[in-house]
Amino acid sequence: MKESQSSYFDSNEFLELLNSYESMGQDGVSRYFDGIDISNLAEFYSSTDEDDKALDAIRYGLSVHPSDPDILIAYGHLLLKQGKSSEAGAVADSISETNGRELLFLKGSIELFDEHPDMADVLFSQSVEAGDEDLGLYADIISLYIDYVQYDYAQKWIDRGLSIEPDYKDFLEQQADLFFATMQYDRAADQYNRLLDESPYDIYYWEQLACIAYRQEDWARALDCFEYIEAIDPMYDSMELIRVECLIETDHYADAEARLRKMIGEEPESGEVAFLLGNVLGLQQKSEEAVGYLSQAVEQYPEDPQMHLQLAAAQHDCGRYEDAANSLIRAFRCGSPSHPDNIRHLVLSLLQEDRTELVCDMLNALFDIPDLDMKEYSSFLTPLAMCCWQSGRYEDFRRYFSIAFDNDPAATLRLFGIQDLSTSKETATDILIHVARHQSENNNITATQQN
Repeated sequence: MKESQSSYFDSNEFLELLNSYESMGQDGVSRYFDGIDISNLAEFYSSTDEDDKALDAIRYGLSVHPSDPDILIAYGHLLLKQGKSSEAGAVADSISETNGRELLFLKGSIELFDEHPDMADVLFSQSVEAGDEDLGLYADIISLYIDYVQYDYAQKWIDRGLSIEPDYKDFLEQQADLFFATMQYDRAADQYNRLLDESPYDIYYWEQLACIAYRQEDWARALDCFEYIEAIDPMYDSMELIRVECLIETDHYADAEARLRKMIGEEPESGEVAFLLGNVLGLQQKSEEAVGYLSQAVEQYPEDPQMHLQLAAAQHDCGRYEDAANSLIRAFRCGSPSHPDNIRHLVLSLLQEDRTELVCDMLNALFDIPDLDMKEYSSFLTPLAMCCWQSGRYEDFRRYFSIAFDNDPAATLRLFGIQDLSTSKETATDILIHVARHQSENNNITATQQN
């Protein structure tokens, strides 16, 4: 949602108030501020996430006006923002003015925080009735319901507001935001476009359209939105990661790389940027450099399997097969398999280097993934059984030979050189282990004689 900040905070009147208050601490000259002034200052500081300054203003105000309801209400909202609903409730209960609009709104906000939306709705209705149908108050209530994911209540209040003022811009915008929040993307896009008809230079609406296109995987349309935004503000650089992903998806690798290099220069410790830069470098066959950035990403997100999978792909492209296998093992241990083709290519590369032990470790980790789709990866069972057999890992061999045999007995027997396709699984297992042990003993004897 668009940041909601009262236009009052941008007014000369408020700026003079702010300067007067802040200069008091610099020149030591005491000045008088009434409760509304202090309340506005606290709300401003809270809106800019300067909670310490908001609390200082409230404390100063209460030292001058100990029971001022406006200051206490601002204090209650600050406590609620900090997750202290019980303390906020105690502050609300201490206010003697029991039926004021702002107090009822605070109490409704506390009930909503405490997951009592029905009671909040009653209090919000009372607040509106006490405020002579203030449309701004309607908008505040709708924003809260959207923030707290109470979408049915939000829609009810939007409908109620639009019945009073059908063209009120805040309600139209909140309707678009609610469509977006509830993933009704086509309806949200229509609503934002209608808003753009009236406010064509509103960057927020273009951003929302870009997000909708991104979520619908319409990469080109999202990029068009960013071009409109750049035309409005040539210095615009928000939502760069989304823009970069759209560039990658549309094969604009050089542009994506340039933007990511600028970002990594500004945020050298960002694992997310390093991951995307490594990805786009790999897509341009700059695999060695890709490995460096992807390794940085892995260090920051060691539990994210996608990081390990992407690093494994880059390492494989560089011919660093052992490193690639170890990266895949870490990905598998994080619970995520790679695409079968990627595994197959790496298995072939490792077997060409006679790295059967490493193939065993890698495929063992693959089949240890909980809830793995065995059908999708069943083609690796027989190669894994073969590698375990050749490596003398007979218990692992029994496990995977048994599964492979159950899937396709004839093909499994043929691969291991057993021509009699009527041979039982148990007999075939015993024969193969006996042959492997006998061959291993002969190899040891030969090696001893040669030494």
